[in-house]
Amino acid sequence: MANLHQRARQGQVLELGAGESPYPQADTTMDIREDVDGIDVGGVDVGRDRIPVDDESFDVVVMFQVLEHIPPDRVGFLFRECDRVLRAGGLLHIELPHAGTISAQTDLTHRGTGGTTPAVRRYFDGGSQQYWPDLEWDVETWAELSAPTIVAGSRRISFTVSNAALSHALTQVPFVTGAVTIQALKRQ
Repeated sequence: MANLHQRARQGQVLELGAGESPYPQADTTMDIREDVDGIDVGGVDVGRDRIPVDDESFDVVVMFQVLEHIPPDRVGFLFRECDRVLRAGGLLHIELPHAGTISAQTDLTHRGTGGTTPAVRRYFDGGSQQYWPDLEWDVETWAELSAPTIVAGSRRISFTVSNAALSHALTQVPFVTGAVTIQALKRQ
């Protein structure tokens, strides 16, 4: 789908949940914490609060390792807010841990049973459209996984998987790690 870095260079970028290492191309950064240096707007709970910017004021909205911390019943609200602040043709780019990996299941800050949001798990079961049936977006989801190689040293092999069942099966193999990327392009 869209090349995030190319689009970010061409327009206004909003990062939600920027934390202590904001996306370098973000023009405006927000985080739930108020005490983080370098954040433009603190104290914004994106799962509960209206994003404090004007309608259609950004070309790109990014969230890195944020969505899995949002309660499942608030994900739809967050997506509608992203739709509100994105201009026509804008890009929503989300990266989160693959729900099948150990790191995703053992992080206690992830919402839902077993450390991962059931709603996030549904992204790989084709259920992501449940959050934007009334929104005019083209959505693509894929997994970027990696596994150790048999060769000496600490090298890993990386691969991209677009098939939900295959990506889930691969994360069941010991030492496979990875993330999910969701890109939604707001229709013109």
